[in-house]
Amino acid sequence: MLSIRRIVFALFIGILLSSGLFAQNSGTMDQYFDADSLNKQIDGFVRSIYNFIPDSTTLQNMWSYVPGGDVWVGVGLGGSFTFKSQKDTGSISRGMDTFGADNLDLTKFPQAIPYLPGVGIDARIGMNRFDVGMVGMWLDENILAEYVGTNFLGEGSYFGYRTLGIDARYALLMAKGLIPNVTLQAGYYFTWLNFGFTAKTNVGRELVDIKFANDTFMFGAQATYSNMPLIIPFAGLKMISSRTHSGYEWQTQRPVMIKDEPYLNGVNYVSGANEGDYLLYFQVYGGFGLSLVLEHELTFGMSYNLVTNHFCINLAARMIIGN
Repeated sequence: MLSIRRIVFALFIGILLSSGLFAQNSGTMDQYFDADSLNKQIDGFVRSIYNFIPDSTTLQNMWSYVPGGDVWVGVGLGGSFTFKSQKDTGSISRGMDTFGADNLDLTKFPQAIPYLPGVGIDARIGMNRFDVGMVGMWLDENILAEYVGTNFLGEGSYFGYRTLGIDARYALLMAKGLIPNVTLQAGYYFTWLNFGFTAKTNVGRELVDIKFANDTFMFGAQATYSNMPLIIPFAGLKMISSRTHSGYEWQTQRPVMIKDEPYLNGVNYVSGANEGDYLLYFQVYGGFGLSLVLEHELTFGMSYNLVTNHFCINLAARMIIGN
């Protein structure tokens, strides 16, 4: 009988100890940062960006002037803004309210961005019904801070956007009476994009760095009515094939849990390279050119991506020499 009492007592003590140990481990686990959740947030952020890139880059090639006549040269400077539908933008903006400024915290890293700005310089040279154009975009956090008044993701963030593009157009039909110009277009754009932030928090230094490399091919057709004296309306359709490679790195000194593996002193996490697939987009666009003092001196364009529900606007000032 005594031995049975000892056995029961030993089991009781064991249960108490195991319960206390479990509670202690549970409390310790609660103090670990969930790195798997952060990776999911960054993956969503990456998908948001690579869906923005093809709209933002191909938006720079909206010209109201069409090929035709003698040799001519055109140069211009344009600004663009690519954003999601109002419904999507509202939910993303509310999520971004918790990140930036004094809240640079890995746990609050946004899963998407609501818009992507762009600034580009373009040039064209043409003869008869054919022309060739080039565009270059250059934008970083310093330019944004100067004109917008804040960094893209808040204090401590950085942003680099570089694009080089080339395209060619051919006037299939020339305007005559009520018949508009019909122009075919094809182009290629290569983009480098870099997002990130670095900050000192109460747990030490934290950072996120995300890099993108994008190839975009564009094929389009545009109708332009150029027989009006001051305003030149146009509309078109583009088929866009885009592929984005990406990779990211993040660092923290807080205790981290990655795939059920604890790292008490933090970690410097580097993702593998993501070799993206080609994605197909369809974009409808339209706008108008203005010839107030100079010919086709201003071009305003808008577009809508039928796949991603992105809206884009672009305003460019241009000078055309010879025609």
